[in-house]
Amino acid sequence: MSVVRLILLALAILIAGCAGPRPDVVATSSADTTQPTTSPAATQSEAASPGVAIRLGDRDVLYLTGVTAHLSRRSIDHAIVPQPLSPSPSVGELVDDMVVSYPLDAAAGGVPEMTCRVVSRDNARQVIIAVESRSRLPQLSLTAKLPGGLNPARYRLPPNPHATQAAIGPATRLLFDSLYDSAGGSYVTYAGNVTIESSPGGYLLRARSGATANKRVVLLRLQLQPSDTGAGAALKSPPSIERLAPPVPLREARRLVSAWAVAPSADMNSMAWLADALNRLPADRIELLRRIHPLQPVRHVDRTITATTWNLAIGRPPEQWNVLVLCNPSAVATTEIVSLETLGISPPGQSRSAVYDFWHQQLVAVADGEFEVDIPAGDCRLLCVRDVRPDEPSVVSTNRHITQGLPDLAAVAYDPQSMKLSGKSALGSGDPYELRILLPVGEKSLEITSVDAAAASLLIRSDGPLRIVTLESDIEQTVAWSIQFRKAVLPPLPPPPPARMSSQQNTRGVLLSWDTGERRPTRYRIYRDGRPLATVAGSENEYQDSDVVYDTSYSYTVRSVDWAGRESQPLPQGMHRTPIPADAYLTQLAPLSAQQGPAPTANRSAGGNPLRMAGRRYHRGVGTVPGSRIDYFLGKGYDRFSGEVGIDDTTTSKGRARFEILADDHLLFSSKPLAVGEAPQRFNVPVNGCRKLTLAVIKVDDGEGQLHANWGDTYLRASATPGR
Repeated sequence: MSVVRLILLALAILIAGCAGPRPDVVATSSADTTQPTTSPAATQSEAASPGVAIRLGDRDVLYLTGVTAHLSRRSIDHAIVPQPLSPSPSVGELVDDMVVSYPLDAAAGGVPEMTCRVVSRDNARQVIIAVESRSRLPQLSLTAKLPGGLNPARYRLPPNPHATQAAIGPATRLLFDSLYDSAGGSYVTYAGNVTIESSPGGYLLRARSGATANKRVVLLRLQLQPSDTGAGAALKSPPSIERLAPPVPLREARRLVSAWAVAPSADMNSMAWLADALNRLPADRIELLRRIHPLQPVRHVDRTITATTWNLAIGRPPEQWNVLVLCNPSAVATTEIVSLETLGISPPGQSRSAVYDFWHQQLVAVADGEFEVDIPAGDCRLLCVRDVRPDEPSVVSTNRHITQGLPDLAAVAYDPQSMKLSGKSALGSGDPYELRILLPVGEKSLEITSVDAAAASLLIRSDGPLRIVTLESDIEQTVAWSIQFRKAVLPPLPPPPPARMSSQQNTRGVLLSWDTGERRPTRYRIYRDGRPLATVAGSENEYQDSDVVYDTSYSYTVRSVDWAGRESQPLPQGMHRTPIPADAYLTQLAPLSAQQGPAPTANRSAGGNPLRMAGRRYHRGVGTVPGSRIDYFLGKGYDRFSGEVGIDDTTTSKGRARFEILADDHLLFSSKPLAVGEAPQRFNVPVNGCRKLTLAVIKVDDGEGQLHANWGDTYLRASATPGR
């Protein structure tokens, strides 16, 4: 009997292969030469698709499942019968229209008999879906399912320039106007009263209409748009190996790879570059590259909060989350206030938004409307924003990829009855995989009792309200896991304080440093003379106070701050007295900051040569270029600032530049426009009582090549009454 079954099975496969796939073309007469060759709705069996397939171009974009009639006291569902009415297709309003009508089967009586009319035009690039009846129509809603690979997205630029749009995939809290084909890179825009909902089986599109006296109402219009690869944006090449390798700081390399991984039109085909990087970069830089691949660039219509911020909206039904990349390329740490409303995030119901930092591996906040985040100088924060409920455990991040779950996490669900969290994770061979789980805090808190993950070793550790479950496998595999919880009491405790603070005087002010301890807080808050002075990221252990004056005493202390804003006990206050400064050449001072152009060069021109203007050699001074702006700390410690300005003799450009000196943002000196070969111009300006000195160079005339602008013999004379 088994042999007979095998023979029959082989014959069935052979017959199916000879028959080939069933075409989606509906037969038409030879006279219909203007009709498109593809039907707008392909008739398929219920087993083959979840509804009537709506086709645009060369793929199905929707599966119509039903229409609901909303009467005054009840709603009646209508199933769409997949067999078209005869004659179908027929000719529509325009010459090239092709119309296919489907009957609607009501679940109950009391409503007019209706049909669903699907009109295709413009060679199957537009589709109009309407409902018709012989009597007036009530309020209607059309339901359709999205096929795999077609995600909600944004095609047109929004009216609000600060709005952030869908990037990788769907997030139903954003305002969409299209469906994005991730395989073909094309968009299908829609018009109508449309909402998109996530469901365990995918995404549902609903199109609604109000009650009308008409006998025909259009519920949905679809139009195929060109591929987003035709936006004219060139591929963004990866950063050079030299910019990622030491002595470049790790934080700068982290910022560069994070920004590149999500930049529009990031070059996905950079295997030669990756091979070179693997050979030339150390292990900590290679680890960065492992966590950003595969790249997930935003689309050309996506917008940022600022020029250095990207928002990626990600969806995997029924989950959805956002990944923010906040970059700070400047030499000064910043604090950003991030509005969830600006990002298009509105947690449903009783949910809040948990913010987790991928690179620094810490919980930043659990927020309702906005949150603060500190970004160190030259660094970035890569944040995952996820909905969490106050009485359930939630996976807020994983360590596999910067999207924190997109390529590795699936089928995550929590059963409140059994208090079990389950899901599936893609594990790499020998690569420890972390699930970062946020527990409720307070009366509804929980604790892990057991973890079940077949064929994977595991480890559990605590970090405040977080539980990090580490899974590890010797082979690459997808592991199903489940985590059992029990009720517990996790009282909200303040973070531990830092330890052993010290202060040191330098030419930029007072440098504070402290020991971080085993548990890094979300941030540190520095107090001076009993008042809040600044906050820095929990990954930092020092702060430069440049808002001080010479010959003055200050008291400092530092507190740890956790994700909920709770502060630790303060460190014992440390006293620091700033000294009386001495006369100094400007090159003896470290700049507070240098903006635009290359870093200033001490005692050398911007070209690396000895300073020389109009044939004279200057042994002391600063080499810059037009566009530069350099700040120095004065601290009310100096009386006068003197020197000479001009264009270096090695300059080949025929352009001119103007030099400006500012103290506390007030202009003290502005030179005439100077060119190469012209005599330098002297200055001697008062700076008594000033906290900050600024040197700026402005280009006046363009010329071929680069101007090298010099500040020669720059000298600061100390004040007889510092601090006043």
